[in-house]
Amino acid sequence: LLFTHFTNSAENYIYPFSKKENEKDYKTIFERMPGTDDEKLANIKLAIVFKHLMKGSQLSNIDVDSVSDSVNTKDFNKFLEEFRSIYTKYKDCIKSNENEPFKYKCVENQVVTREYFDGKSNIIVVFNFSNESFDEYRINVSKEGVYQEVFNTDDKKYGGKGIVNKKPVNTEDVVEDSSISLTVKVPALSVVAYSYREFTAEELEEMYQKNKKKAYDYVAKETDKINKKLEEDIANLKKEADIKLKEL
Repeated sequence: LLFTHFTNSAENYIYPFSKKENEKDYKTIFERMPGTDDEKLANIKLAIVFKHLMKGSQLSNIDVDSVSDSVNTKDFNKFLEEFRSIYTKYKDCIKSNENEPFKYKCVENQVVTREYFDGKSNIIVVFNFSNESFDEYRINVSKEGVYQEVFNTDDKKYGGKGIVNKKPVNTEDVVEDSSISLTVKVPALSVVAYSYREFTAEELEEMYQKNKKKAYDYVAKETDKINKKLEEDIANLKKEADIKLKEL
């Protein structure tokens, strides 16, 4: 999968998933994948997308009919068709970032992200190479704005389990390390792609008002705590004073 990184970028080359790779040692690529049948299929989709986002022209020659009898041909072909459509839409953006092949961010738990920005069509891709799913996973991004899921290999229409992010996700400011992040669902053995756009003026105003209200509510809550503590301390001091007066 990583072999393309070690090729001279001036060369004209194609790295395919060839028929030879698909039937190595008389075993299909499906049979050589680890895990259950569902995990094997998820791994194949993950490998195809990851390889396509490498440098060079890409070619997939995986014969779905020879992969496995347990694979739904219609679902797999739909995955290939729609992935190619998404790839074509963002191809110029992806190609413009090819000269920085190792610009991946390793988060943790075998989750890796890659951002593609060219000023016109911007996209961020999240790869999960582990067999664990995450309901609320925080990933750092470089731009504040709205991120909309545009492709997910775990979508049910591609034979996945259907762990998807249906609604747009807004970035959040993380106070601890001054970073910008997203909190999203990350399916096991998957690739999820998000398109990016800046906040509109209306969205920024709405966020300002919400944050303002949160700040007021926080101050009011903390003030109540302080006042209650003061009242308790004063009451305790009065009790101690009364006891000492009686002793005198």
